Amino acid sequence: MLEFRDRYVVAKNGVVSIFGNVNAAEVKQLFEQALGKMKPGALALTDAKPPAPLAKIDNVESKKEKTQGVIMVGYRGVDVFSKDRHALGLIDEASSDLGSRFFIRIREQMGLAYFVGASQMQGLVPGLFAFYLGTDPQKIEPVKTALLDEIRKLANDGLTQEELTRAKKKLIGQQQIANQSNDSFGYQCALDELYGLGFDHYKKLEPEVNAVALDEIKRVAAKYFRAQPFVLATVRPPSSADATAGRPEGTAAAKQK
Repeated sequence: MLEFRDRYVVAKNGVVSIFGNVNAAEVKQLFEQALGKMKPGALALTDAKPPAPLAKIDNVESKKEKTQGVIMVGYRGVDVFSKDRHALGLIDEASSDLGSRFFIRIREQMGLAYFVGASQMQGLVPGLFAFYLGTDPQKIEPVKTALLDEIRKLANDGLTQEELTRAKKKLIGQQQIANQSNDSFGYQCALDELYGLGFDHYKKLEPEVNAVALDEIKRVAAKYFRAQPFVLATVRPPSSADATAGRPEGTAAAKQK
């Protein structure tokens, strides 16, 4: 634990982020008094390496003692420095609300899903972009087909102007609301500073998001989702056969009697 502390809790590996109704000069002085003798150390992560790209479509499955099934289709996404970052963010937003094409077709029209949406993770290396849904375990196969079909349409056609406009307003509005909270605002600024984007990177969000056009959305959707390998993960409850197979032999025999 001491080795861990001496590597990570050092001056050059940290950011002090202070937000709220404070006297900046006074707070700075207090932190300098408290942390001024901290060992300088070094930035811990300077050579983050992305995992190898997917070579083919991969299917993984897990069985859990749950009452519903969950399907997730995961693609390789982008890092925080990518020029495609905002376009993917808008696709994420457009795919996740109650007016999304996924929600309307799969949940409202087909009645196949309890919830449906998209999510992504971005870091120093390319992360995950995933489409997901929850469904009745008996409907996993038809809902899987419908989800992949909607992803294919998105990859080929991109978003409509209505979807893009709604996604921009939602993305910008959510960030503005988050920034009203000192802890959320401070956390994001500290993270952006650590990433190397700069603590004031949030100021670029609105103009950069508003600058994303339909043709860029279509290009990015094709680049990351069309004819790209993905991981199809399915979580479902165990079948009755699985449950029987897991019982002690004596219990099964007793039931037969």
